[in-house]
Amino acid sequence: MRTAVMCAALLMTASAFAQAPTSVPSGPAAEVQRSYATVKENSLKSADRMPAADYTYKPVADVRTYARVLRLKGLTPPTSEK
Repeated sequence: MRTAVMCAALLMTASAFAQAPTSVPSGPAAEVQRSYATVKENSLKSADRMPAADYTYKPVADVRTYARVLRLKGLTPPTSEK
């Protein structure tokens, strides 16, 4: 019984290593693309949670509005602020 379990475990391990590896892009360009995708996803989630009336919010007078920050990230806020 113990031998059968060991053989089964060995076969499962061997079949896992026999599968073709998936090619994951690497290098600086791939890292930038992954980072951009993460920032975009987080920004879109943030934009969905922010009420449209608060897109003109500025914590202090010398900083950009929330809508302007989204535009700088390449996203279009639902307001018409210029």
